[in-house]
This record gives sequence, C-alpha cells and structure tokens, in this order.
Amino acid sequence: VACHAVEPGKNGIGPSLAGVAGAKAASVAAFSYSDALRNSGLTWDDATMDKWLEAPMKTVPGTRMSYAGMPDPAKRQEMIAYLKTLK
Repeated sequence: VACHAVEPGKNGIGPSLAGVAGAKAASVAAFSYSDALRNSGLTWDDATMDKWLEAPMKTVPGTRMSYAGMPDPAKRQEMIAYLKTLK
C-alpha cells in the first residue's frame, strides 16, 4: 500500500500494479524504472512473479525495489492470485 497503487495509472513509489499479470516488466509508461528491470526481458507470468516476490533483488540485481522478499510459498501464491485480479 505504501509503495504501489492498484488503480490503473496511479503510481506511487512503485508503479501501479493494475494489469501487471502477464505484462512485460517495466511496461508502465509513466514510471521511471531502473535500467536493470527495464533491460531484464521479464514477463510477469506466474513463475516470474513467484521468483520476484521471493527475492526481487536476487531476481533482478540492480533493481530499485527495496523489498526483502516473501519467503512463504503459500503467501506468494495468494499474492499472485490477487495480482491476477487487478485489471
């Protein structure tokens, strides 16, 4: 909540998460991403989101996302299911 909004077009410290599932990484036009994420070539499918949520800084070294990660696989799956509802 402090970093990301779920409303389309509303960015915070991080980009809006609306429509993130299935999108290419660093695809919100009105947001300034790190070069590392912009050049990552990632697409936010289930496997990539799971890896990212577990350890974003290990998944994309040089990312600006200062989130330590979510070690619990069940909680990551709940988060992924939620993110897939955001349109």
